[in-house]
Amino acid sequence: RSHKLVVSYIVLAAVSILFMAQIKMRRKNFLAISLKVFCFAAVSVFAYGFYESWNQYLVWQSSGPPAEYFLPPHRGISYFLGYSFYQFFFDNAVSFSAALIFLLSAAALNKLFGERFFEKREPYLGATCLFLAGHPLWLFYVPLVFVSSFLAVSFYLVTAKKNARLPLYYFWLPAALIILLIKILQSYEATAS
Repeated sequence: RSHKLVVSYIVLAAVSILFMAQIKMRRKNFLAISLKVFCFAAVSVFAYGFYESWNQYLVWQSSGPPAEYFLPPHRGISYFLGYSFYQFFFDNAVSFSAALIFLLSAAALNKLFGERFFEKREPYLGATCLFLAGHPLWLFYVPLVFVSSFLAVSFYLVTAKKNARLPLYYFWLPAALIILLIKILQSYEATAS
């Protein structure tokens, strides 16, 4: 559990920095770095998983019985790899898969409809936030983005009395911050019980 809390804090810091950069930078410049941010986030999260796996191996190896019996030559390496995958990679692999599906779908739909839904690099921003929201909270993240956008457009329609299109660009990072704060609060509740 503690490694998931550490990852949550790192991700919260990264999304907060991205949010501040989004506010400070021009939209075109910010979206230009979105692919790099997506790749950096994926590499960083999975590298941390490998680091945690290596540490787990060393702990079991140096602990003596019974922990050393979970490692070769007492047991096949598949037990350790399965344990490591489930403990340190599974949630990230699921959210990364969802992010890739979103990215490919959004890019294809955007291309099909002449960039009507997203700006050119915006799907990378959405995929990054979806990935960093983690599993299972990415399931709540996507609806939160769309509901927030719908409410904002509805509010504008009622107050300004004219129709407007508000890009999702402004909702990806704030919704990710909300989801990550919920994730951290859930982690605190779990450790308190």
